[in-house]
Amino acid sequence: MGTVFIADLLTGRRIVPIPFVSYTWSQRRNRADECSVVVTVLDEDVQALDLRNSATLGKTAIAIVETVEGGEWFPSAGPLGLPSYDRDKGTMTLPGKGIRRYFEDRNVLPVAALTIDPALFVIPDPSDATKTIPNPAVRTTLSGWSRGTLIKKLIQQAMSWPSSSLPIVLPADVVGTHGNTIEGIAFKSVDSAVNDIINLENGPDVAMTGRFQADLRGVEWVLRTGSDEQPEIRSESVHRWVISAEQSSTRGLHVDWNGDGLASVSWATGGRSSDVALVERVSDSTLTNAGFPLRETVDTSHIDVSERPRLRDYAAANLGQAQGAVEVWTFEVKKDEKPYLGQYNIGDRCDLIIVGDPVVPDSPPTGYRREIVALSGDDGDWVTVTTVDVGA
Repeated sequence: MGTVFIADLLTGRRIVPIPFVSYTWSQRRNRADECSVVVTVLDEDVQALDLRNSATLGKTAIAIVETVEGGEWFPSAGPLGLPSYDRDKGTMTLPGKGIRRYFEDRNVLPVAALTIDPALFVIPDPSDATKTIPNPAVRTTLSGWSRGTLIKKLIQQAMSWPSSSLPIVLPADVVGTHGNTIEGIAFKSVDSAVNDIINLENGPDVAMTGRFQADLRGVEWVLRTGSDEQPEIRSESVHRWVISAEQSSTRGLHVDWNGDGLASVSWATGGRSSDVALVERVSDSTLTNAGFPLRETVDTSHIDVSERPRLRDYAAANLGQAQGAVEVWTFEVKKDEKPYLGQYNIGDRCDLIIVGDPVVPDSPPTGYRREIVALSGDDGDWVTVTTVDVGA
């Protein structure tokens, strides 16, 4: 069983442990983690905390810390969500999301945007007095970096504003060949801009993981990104579970097939920021050559993209995810048996040994190689692991 605490979001300090009835947490690849904590308001220790006033919305972080082999592991830490109170049950529910949730409420804007006249976000076009253009003074332009560093720079710019220096540990810059330009008038959220980079073909994974500050009196977050050479975040270790053994440390295998979104032609549209409609197309005949009827997918979510190569990257990335049905395997593992909770994470590979199942064929001796894409758990003894085929 783990512990729960709240803290000041801006500094990570003033940790206050929270007695709880139960909690749940979940992690998904390239998404903010989530948690939900239930407390009983009939508990005198909870009453003394005066959560109605001490857990201030917009100012409070909530975290779950699991005790694991060799230390602590944070499955979820970030801004407190909207609490709810149930008088009949005598409980209060405290939800939370990972620190990326904060950057949904921040725009991609330089600090100059805080003082510039809002009327000047659009200025006359020097080459044509009848037209206007976005003001370059509130434009964010990045170039010559790896994609992971582009993500870092977007977060770093937001943190350079007043009252924005959250305790986030940023990685070193990595030079590269990539760039990004975002007009201030687009008012694009930092989180949305980060997702745009993630969703490029071979875009990097992103993780923002909680941990204790060095003096153990505060929480901080560590930003990690995949590299241009290795976009995925994963350990070199390959974990191993035996699904079918008696008295196994696993249970509850579920297999779901997902064939939605199959496509042989991928379209992407953009161009709003340049006032020129752009369309890109990427095709792959793998499915049609195998006898599948042709299907298409259309992505209209990149209206602010004005560069064709970038738009084509999105089309290619979408098509790469639409080349076959995905088998999603979910099972549960014990927290306190090898591999221990905290030793396996999103993106890691695992080998699953399965023998004698009426639906899933016996695995090779080395097991089925799978990739972990989601984890979830609660205050009990088991963790749910969700996997897909490697490369799916």
